Amino acid sequence: MKRSLKKTIAFVLTLALALQLIVFEAPAKSAFASELSDFDISEDGTCVWGYYGTDEDVVIPADSGITYVSMWVGENIKSITIPEGVESVSISADGLEKLALPSTLTYLYLSYCPALKEVDLSKIVNTPEYYNSYEIINCNKLETIKFGKIMGYLNVSGSESLKSLDLSKSDLDEVYIWECPNLTDIKFNKDVQYVSLGSLDSIKNAVIPENATLYLCGDIDFDKITVKNNKNGYSIKDGGLYHEYYNSYYDATIKSLEAIDFNKKTINVAEGTLFIDNLSLSGNYYNTEVINFPDSVEIFGYYAFEGGDKIKEFNFPKNLITMQSYCFAGFNPDVELVLPESLKDIDYDAFAGFTGKVTLNKETPSLSEYKDGIYYYYLDENDERSPFPWLIYYPSDKTSIEFLPDTTYIAPGVFKNSAIKSLDIPEGVMWLDLDLKTAWNLTSISIPASVFSIYTPMIAYAPALKKVTIHPDNESYCSYKNCIYNKDMTALVDVPATLENIEIPEGVISLNYYTVTNHFISGPEEDIYIQPTVSFPKSVEEYDYYSLSFKSAKVYADTPMAKFIVDTNDEFKYYAEYYGYEPELYEYTLRDSNKDLLNMIYVVDSIGIKKGKKTTVSVDLPVGLNAVSKLTLGNNTECSIKFSSSDKKVATVNSKTGVIKAKKKGTCTINVKCTIDNGKKKTSKTFKIKLKVK
Repeated sequence: MKRSLKKTIAFVLTLALALQLIVFEAPAKSAFASELSDFDISEDGTCVWGYYGTDEDVVIPADSGITYVSMWVGENIKSITIPEGVESVSISADGLEKLALPSTLTYLYLSYCPALKEVDLSKIVNTPEYYNSYEIINCNKLETIKFGKIMGYLNVSGSESLKSLDLSKSDLDEVYIWECPNLTDIKFNKDVQYVSLGSLDSIKNAVIPENATLYLCGDIDFDKITVKNNKNGYSIKDGGLYHEYYNSYYDATIKSLEAIDFNKKTINVAEGTLFIDNLSLSGNYYNTEVINFPDSVEIFGYYAFEGGDKIKEFNFPKNLITMQSYCFAGFNPDVELVLPESLKDIDYDAFAGFTGKVTLNKETPSLSEYKDGIYYYYLDENDERSPFPWLIYYPSDKTSIEFLPDTTYIAPGVFKNSAIKSLDIPEGVMWLDLDLKTAWNLTSISIPASVFSIYTPMIAYAPALKKVTIHPDNESYCSYKNCIYNKDMTALVDVPATLENIEIPEGVISLNYYTVTNHFISGPEEDIYIQPTVSFPKSVEEYDYYSLSFKSAKVYADTPMAKFIVDTNDEFKYYAEYYGYEPELYEYTLRDSNKDLLNMIYVVDSIGIKKGKKTTVSVDLPVGLNAVSKLTLGNNTECSIKFSSSDKKVATVNSKTGVIKAKKKGTCTINVKCTIDNGKKKTSKTFKIKLKVK
């Protein structure tokens, strides 16, 4: 064969192959691309993030490589078909009426699909090596959920039209069913490990499998829940869910009350119960009026009685030993609580938010009562009380307080919902961690020298606080214009929420979290939003970018704070332009350092002195003038002070030292002229003192 013929044949074959590729492959790719053109696809081509088309029936193309679908769409979409291969689906669609799911699905999250009537999970084939999760939430018209052999986790809640659930053929491990008011029947798979039920108003039949751990909310009729031969020790008796289990502390099997049926007016806790478990009676604001405890009860658990606001009879068990944290938080019974003599261990916040009355039957080694307050003492191995009383309860209706001498600690929640107006923390208290968010009437607080630790922010949450003072001998903190600073005033520690003008003195380097920020106060009658005006010194270098916010600022040019404001305003402008809205920018003015320092000098207004006596004028300089070498004011910044008398016959004053000598009875004016020189200019201010010689 001639070489030219071979070249011709090779060319024809190559051309044919190229045409074949064009004819058969290019259209397929083009069609596939067009099918996905209305979808928002991730860069790697595996995720659908949204749909922008106009079709009512949305079909994600098969064999597209999509494994994850997330669609949060409106009323126009009536149906969605998810292809095989997709493993994760998250959908919220107002108009969705039909949903086709693949067998490969391992994760489903349906939320707010109010038109959807059926969810079919029967075709799903799970494998144990994957974590499988299925959540169907707030689908109000949902009537049917079909189950196959799905495994893992199931949450069905907020489905008002759902009347029955048959999970018997599934392999589920955890099942949560809440807020389905018309659900009457539930059939569980026999090997389910955990069942949680709540807000099922119409339930008539639910048999809990032997292997299940059980949690019930008290707004269910417990008589309709059947628990027999439970291998984990759960049982229901007289409206209570009980759990018997081995407890290593007691080295024995104990019985705890886990939950009660809130529809019952009287609850009789079963004999032999030792522990009223965490949250077991929490939320009991329905019908229960009487709770009777056997003397076997020794422990009240965490948040055990929160929300019980209709209780009319509450008699403590005679052998109660322990009350854990917040066990009476939010508990507002119509009865006085008389603590039993048996109590030895009470968490400091057991009564946080409790608004009722608490008294002692008699003083015990652990408890004492003083001026309406209840105090707790730790006990040693010989049951001898420690010398350090802790205030753990004070009546919420009292407007003032007298502390027990030697009080060393005040429980954080003592003044929640309190009517207290002022707090003079007693000497001896070593640390403060007060929850003042609902102390609506508290306007002043004084902190003694003994406090060495304040958990902050603390005063930032007090909705009415205006006056804050700290004893001058305190070695950890000091106060300046009702704000808390560290002792050397290099860090702003805490600021009252109501402060509209914050003047930070020169020398402060750091601003702690939540000190310079806008405050939203949710009040009992109206909400308050406070945006402070802040005077920033030159010295501030450290601050929390995310918590810093204010209405306006007084700031020096060429400082980190000025740069922050300018950069933030530029960022606000950028996003406002991008999203099309009018930005709210930080307002700021540039400060004059000389004038600011002069305004921060303090001189007394008047002095009284007897004839022939001497006294010295006190001039309090701001931190910036006491330590100029450490600051950015400039090494040449200094303050000169000259004193003069308007009538030397009444009194004389040393022009340099400020020592006054009274000559004769009468009045005169002592002039104190302060001049700031920063190396570039001098600025003066004269303070006048009224002097009276007696």
